[in-house]
Amino acid sequence: MSETVVSASGVDRGGEQPPSWWPVARWSVLALSVLTLAVFAVQGHLQTSYGDLQQELRQGTVTEVRIEGGLGGADGIDPAVQGVAVVHVYWDTGWPSRVTRIWQATSQSELNSDTLAGADADAVVIGAVDDALRLEAPGLDVTFTESPEPSAGAILSRWELPGTWMALPFVLLASFFLVLGRGPEPRWATRWAWAWLSLTPVMVLVVPLYVLFGARPDPSRARRLTGGWAYLITLIVFTGLGVLTPI
Repeated sequence: MSETVVSASGVDRGGEQPPSWWPVARWSVLALSVLTLAVFAVQGHLQTSYGDLQQELRQGTVTEVRIEGGLGGADGIDPAVQGVAVVHVYWDTGWPSRVTRIWQATSQSELNSDTLAGADADAVVIGAVDDALRLEAPGLDVTFTESPEPSAGAILSRWELPGTWMALPFVLLASFFLVLGRGPEPRWATRWAWAWLSLTPVMVLVVPLYVLFGARPDPSRARRLTGGWAYLITLIVFTGLGVLTPI
């Protein structure tokens, strides 16, 4: 007869006790997930299409924007400058703050010579970006910043984080994998299933769900979601949100 050992922390590992640090690490991951969610809510920007920005400008709901990066600034593009660059336009109409990613080119020929820029023809501006935006809203208030901050936009769907917080989702994911691998057999889903689900855009919800409920021992040994099904769910979520290719 097999023997099941339950540690003082209530963790069942089928005869193997988890490391002494595991309970502390488990709740630390929960705290880290709450911090990550708060940072995305306060500091994050939701990536939004150029078409949506144009519509908001026409309706007058956006009266000011901040432009980072690009080929020029408030004085326009220097005639000596030629090429293609990525511009981030930050704007908001309330929570959440928005960011629109635009390809800027000095000419159509420069744009045609850049294979990457042609991948998103919907968001291309020839010439000064602020001039193009003011065509939609003549009284628009535009401010410029020299260069865009690094972002973690590919981590959680279409959300971007300032560079100072960019590592936070990676730290959360690494900590979660450590706790998942050294903890008990989880509820509701296998370890592989929880791992796959944590790689979806709802990672900051999956992680606390595991810590609060999935990491608790399940004496019933009920059927659980397997890794294969979780992988399919992950593909469906990413395909549905259009984020299989990082932006």
